[in-house]
Amino acid sequence: MAARRRRGNGGLAGLAICLLVVVLGFLLHDSALGRLLYGTGGASVAPGETTVVFVDVGQGDSTILASNGTFILVDAGDEDAGNAVIQAARDLGVDRFDLVIASHPHNDHIGGMDDVLAVYEADRFMMPYVEHDSKAFERLLDAVDAQGLSIESPKPGDVVQVGDFILTFVHPPEGASYEEMNDYSLVVRVEAPGGTVLLTGDAEDDAEKAMRDGGYDLSADILKVGHHGSKSSTGKKFLNKIQPIYAVISCGVENAYKHPAEKTLETLEEAGVQYFVTSQVGRVTFHLQTGQPIEVTTEKAA
Repeated sequence: MAARRRRGNGGLAGLAICLLVVVLGFLLHDSALGRLLYGTGGASVAPGETTVVFVDVGQGDSTILASNGTFILVDAGDEDAGNAVIQAARDLGVDRFDLVIASHPHNDHIGGMDDVLAVYEADRFMMPYVEHDSKAFERLLDAVDAQGLSIESPKPGDVVQVGDFILTFVHPPEGASYEEMNDYSLVVRVEAPGGTVLLTGDAEDDAEKAMRDGGYDLSADILKVGHHGSKSSTGKKFLNKIQPIYAVISCGVENAYKHPAEKTLETLEEAGVQYFVTSQVGRVTFHLQTGQPIEVTTEKAA
């Protein structure tokens, strides 16, 4: 007669392993180690953390700021970028935007915004006082109107608090006249728990001079480099006013404009600024917490 097989402790061992996985998952969730192991995809914002995401939208711009349930969108890439922005918003757990900003009405900044506003409601909408004769601009106006939003055009020196964020607008001056649409970009300095961010749209030389002469505090830990790293932006005098630790250049792979310009990269390197280019590393995410060093994660290795 065959011996009866002894029953092992497989059930208890399996339960122990499951409990261990749950505990490890809890400990790693939204921690620096967890981000290192699992990357940034699908990660929501940890309690007490401010997250600034520079979305990879190809040759365009889009930034999402999130902190304690407050969400701000600045630009949304071109007409092909809407899905990328929506996915980034979902990854952050966005349910609605407290504020949406269009830096200026060029297609590579507003082209995807109507798609985003078709998915997410917004409480407020801001853009500079200029208009543009394009289908993208008309679609944006229709999307804003469909939500019953009024268009606000802040002036330099205007300060707006949105949740934990304090936004100080530094450009464009009321009544200013520029040859280039880029120089009408709405530029905003954002104070957040754990750090500061300067978002410059496509501001070029004339706009940078106006901001330097305006006497406003331009200092920031994180700089969104103007005009996709063009040689006409991020002059040495302007960069000296900002003194950033980090900079992000948003541009497309092998784009026709050859962004970023070598001159701009050299200026950043000479100033000791650590920069990230979305065409090389994809989505760039900064994690800010009061009293803690800023952490950076990228979608792809450089």
